Amino acid sequence: MTTTDELPYPSGWFYLAHARELAPGSVLTRRFLDQDIVLHRSRGGRLRAEHHALSERNGLVLAWYDPQGVAPAWEVPDTAEAGVVPTAAWSTEVRTHPQEIIENTVDHRHLPVPHERGGQELGPPAAQGPLLRTRLRPGPDRPTALRQRLRADHTLLMAGLGYLRVELPLPSLGLVGYLWAMHTPTGPRRTHMLVATACADLRAPDATGVSLPRHGLHRAFARAMLRTAVGKVRQDLRSWNTKRYEPRPRRAANDEGIGLFRHWARQFYPSS
Repeated sequence: MTTTDELPYPSGWFYLAHARELAPGSVLTRRFLDQDIVLHRSRGGRLRAEHHALSERNGLVLAWYDPQGVAPAWEVPDTAEAGVVPTAAWSTEVRTHPQEIIENTVDHRHLPVPHERGGQELGPPAAQGPLLRTRLRPGPDRPTALRQRLRADHTLLMAGLGYLRVELPLPSLGLVGYLWAMHTPTGPRRTHMLVATACADLRAPDATGVSLPRHGLHRAFARAMLRTAVGKVRQDLRSWNTKRYEPRPRRAANDEGIGLFRHWARQFYPSS
């Protein structure tokens, strides 16, 4: 990684569009890495973009980038349930680098200040190549009735610096919620952020065959998840839009996760 105060574009997979936006024969233009790229789905279903490998994961179209032009060396995992796609989404533009946003995932000490809610990390982040997993338990400052009914630990998966998926099982309701936070660099210190949500039955191996009433419940829960998530993102936007990158930040006690995250993130940048 460079030692300047400005981070370069990282390698990895980055969100460009929802798959449903690209019907056979359609064309879309998206801003990516300070350039406009054209996405095209042929009438036979093959998805293409000039100079970029593409992948579809859970109804999301992702583009691969490597500063040295290396072909994709890894893939983003799907969810456990087949057929899960986002049913609610929100996006915004942020004046910062993708790493500055996704680093919040391991910065649990900031939660009580802007969000008025704490959280307990259930063990240190676990790195496996380009994937980083961690688990978070909502803090005891939630309302008592909510704590008793919704006992759920958040499982978080980072796949590179542009992809975050949160899995929220709710055994008491028989549901599992999914939240995606996608961070796509559109230019120097400019990031397009997408927040998307979905819901499925907790013990169903395939989400495509649910009944119409159950499908309605899933969509309603996904919309509720999105409202909550967007409210928290809005609280962070002021910091993201004004903060600067610190290559060697001062760390307090219990900030070990940030050091581990920074070490893991180095793999997505050129070594010199």
